Amino acid sequence: MDSLEKGEIERQILLIPVTIELTPQQAVELERLLPMVRKFGFDLDPFDGNSFIVRETPTFASGEDLEKVVLWNSKNTPTN
Repeated sequence: MDSLEKGEIERQILLIPVTIELTPQQAVELERLLPMVRKFGFDLDPFDGNSFIVRETPTFASGEDLEKVVLWNSKNTPTN
């Protein structure tokens, strides 16, 4: 069983939250997938219009372009 299934994703709280800007379509899709994206270790919430604020990330995303990482996770998250 991997750490995702065990709920043991190592996370990092951001000292300064990051705001990511999305297209309207991306924002709708990400909001729909928020529960799954959070299982990957992200703490993010809708912020203003098509923006999301990211407060916590999995350690594997440390130093990465958060917008690209969040969008990749949302595109590659299996749906029910």
